[in-house]
Amino acid sequence: MSEEIHRDLGKHDAQIEALQDQVNRLHKDMYKMMDQLSGIQQTLSEAKGGWRTLLWISGLSATIGGVVVKVAMWFQTIPR
Repeated sequence: MSEEIHRDLGKHDAQIEALQDQVNRLHKDMYKMMDQLSGIQQTLSEAKGGWRTLLWISGLSATIGGVVVKVAMWFQTIPR
């Protein structure tokens, strides 16, 4: 009976060590993913500023284009 208990305890100790190794690997992987996520977040933050600039420029050019067309149409309607 005592041999079975020692064998079972040894088996459980090995399983516990294997689980601890797996948990440690998961922690390392999680830290790697957090670093990668931080990099992605920084890249998206930088891109957001670029998109805002692009939208401002396109809005400004559309406004200027509209004013130019309006003035051109106004000049065409002036009686000569």
